[in-house]
Amino acid sequence: MPRAVGLATWTTVTLTPGIPAMAASVLTARLRYGFRPHLSPALPVAVLLVALTATAIGAALAHAVSQPMVTMTLTQVLNFMAIGFAPVAFPPEQLPDWLARLNHVLPFESMAVVVRAGLSDGVPGVTRAYAVLLAWSVGCVAVAVRAAGRRG
Repeated sequence: MPRAVGLATWTTVTLTPGIPAMAASVLTARLRYGFRPHLSPALPVAVLLVALTATAIGAALAHAVSQPMVTMTLTQVLNFMAIGFAPVAFPPEQLPDWLARLNHVLPFESMAVVVRAGLSDGVPGVTRAYAVLLAWSVGCVAVAVRAAGRRG
């Protein structure tokens, strides 16, 4: 099977169970907080790019790191960083300056920005966020393909 097909298949497998959770989150925000989403035509593109980027990061780690325990440790560190130190659920002004700047090049903040832009009007930094996600996707796919090719 071509590697691109494998990546597309895995992206579909990881995205499919996430769609109901996303819909439930938006419904909960509407019912609990009165959030009125303004669905943009860019929302499907944003969701697909976020899923592709996350899957590409995982594929790059899985193929580039040959020791399973190291891969598992790295994924746990990434989860911890994404949940605790990325301005997804809080504004970047609450972070130290160096960490806020670092989050401009890491994909987590950009993932939140593009999805927010698909659900509401007037989200700043959308173009930069798409560029960051595209760069991470392309870079991680390249790493995964090269590492998988090296392994045979």
